[in-house]
Amino acid sequence: MPSHMTVKEAAKRILGKRGRQLIKQLYRGRWRVRKHYQQALRGMRCLEIGGPTDILGSTAPLPLYSWLASIDNCNFAEQTI
Repeated sequence: MPSHMTVKEAAKRILGKRGRQLIKQLYRGRWRVRKHYQQALRGMRCLEIGGPTDILGSTAPLPLYSWLASIDNCNFAEQTI
């Protein structure tokens, strides 16, 4: 990928047409399996690698974080304490 490409252009290239359609559906609140995930995840504890993820926040189209009992995240670092 050229170094002058914007994030939006890079995402379009990586996701492809079907991936972009899925993202649009998520942001429009039309994801059909939302209730299935809500029932399966309600009250569970979670470890997210590399989060937090905007699309899973409480005001997002797939608000997984609000369904969970607790969540922790883990991020990679070249240097540790």
